[in-house]
Amino acid sequence: MNKNHAQIGEIKRTPEDFKVVEQLGFDLTGEGEHVWLYIQKRLLNTQDVTKRIARLANVPRRDVGYSGLKDKLAVTEQWFSIYLPKGEVPDWTELNDDQLKILKISQHAKKLRVGTHKCNHFVVTIRDCCVDPIHLAQAIDKIKCQGFLNLFAEQRFGRENANVTKALDWLSGNLKVRSPKDKGFLLSVLRSYLFNRYVLERKVSSLTQNVLCGDIVGFVGANTWFMVTAENKDDVEARILSGELVVAGILPGKDKKLQLAEDGKQFAEKLWADYAWYKDLLAQDIEVGFRALSIAPIDLSYVYDEKIQTLVLDFSLPTGSYATTLIDELSLILLK
Repeated sequence: MNKNHAQIGEIKRTPEDFKVVEQLGFDLTGEGEHVWLYIQKRLLNTQDVTKRIARLANVPRRDVGYSGLKDKLAVTEQWFSIYLPKGEVPDWTELNDDQLKILKISQHAKKLRVGTHKCNHFVVTIRDCCVDPIHLAQAIDKIKCQGFLNLFAEQRFGRENANVTKALDWLSGNLKVRSPKDKGFLLSVLRSYLFNRYVLERKVSSLTQNVLCGDIVGFVGANTWFMVTAENKDDVEARILSGELVVAGILPGKDKKLQLAEDGKQFAEKLWADYAWYKDLLAQDIEVGFRALSIAPIDLSYVYDEKIQTLVLDFSLPTGSYATTLIDELSLILLK
């Protein structure tokens, strides 16, 4: 088993050290053509489970839905949906084994789509963690109050950026990918890569909390964005300080619904122009997207046992944010 080391200790020594529970944020109707399975998995990734379900139900993989990709080296719980309009339901218990367990079965009128769930709840155990308890308490309080940079984590890019390499091979025509879902993933890898570059440059320029005219901001917890103008800038800054609004980073694409001001675009495009493949990425006709530059954990708490050097973090994060990014931020604060 490979070991994944956080700077302040070791995470994922065992799958039980990294627990994730998906929280939908809405109720299922109990009726409809889609069967929904709530599954606990261990040492399996989300695609592994999707393949198992499709095989048992004798349906194409595209008819199996999920909201988010969950870690393999972990114990995670998440929902899957299966389109079964004819009502022919297999014996779902055949999926159960040492790595997979069905916890709930329901029905719903709609397919489960990526990004549907509200948040993920994490319980992460960090071992061989030797830190000063007072410094730790201060670091936790800082993250509670200020949040952390909402970077895409290493698992998005693959070990040694393997997913980035694959995406560039596909973009240049050296790799054929047939599945629309696989193409979408490779596009998201490259957009995520450029987003991280944008966020880190904003950090260097001290612009993760401050705003520029032409920036995009949004309401915390909602996918609603609008532009900063000279007229609303003072009000926006006050609402950011109050925690109501957050500055957005840009996921590259073509302007469609929301036209970006030149000042906001130039900051990003000057960074991205260094990449020869940036124009090829835009040629894929993807729409510009937005993602919060920083994120605050929900109900962050911890238990630190100094004697056995074990830190347990308990918190929730909105869909699309990474627990390992929070741990990286905690490490940076503690090791300064």
